[in-house]
Amino acid sequence: MLDIFKKCFSVNLKDYENIGINLEINIVVLGAFAAVILGVIFLNAYRGNVRLMIKQLTRHGATSEDGAKTLKELGLYDSRMVRRMLAGHNMLTQVVARVGAVKYDYDTYVKMSAEERKEAETIDFDFARFYIKEEETHRAGFIVERYVVSLTRTLVTCAFIAILCGCVIAWMPGILNVVNDLIGKIK
Repeated sequence: MLDIFKKCFSVNLKDYENIGINLEINIVVLGAFAAVILGVIFLNAYRGNVRLMIKQLTRHGATSEDGAKTLKELGLYDSRMVRRMLAGHNMLTQVVARVGAVKYDYDTYVKMSAEERKEAETIDFDFARFYIKEEETHRAGFIVERYVVSLTRTLVTCAFIAILCGCVIAWMPGILNVVNDLIGKIK
């Protein structure tokens, strides 16, 4: 078993005479594996927070400018991720609006200095009130319905990615031998 492990995890492209690149291929595969796993985790955290914000706004009746609520009223003031999402330009800000937010047209925005832009985009989360845009209520409902975050689904996805990565690492020497032979025949 240890021999198989050493064989699979010591694949370097320089060991193949027709490829000849000094690169530990399995480190690349493991790096890609780690990146995909982190991506799955961050995507689920993002989706969960978007869904939570929309559910809280709906639950508290913040579906118009008159019913807008602060993050404290929604119980989300301490969520850095929610605040960061509300400060950016993403799916959440397409569905959720802020009372008193000034929208600039392109020409006006381009003419503003960097300080003016920063000041215009700064949100005081102690007092900012948010609501679901009337024209986006259907989309908000879709997000709440479809963006269900499940720990089981996340773990199954991560396990599937781990198995796929293990298969790639196990088959890598054979694949590289075929590629090396093909390159040798072409030369």
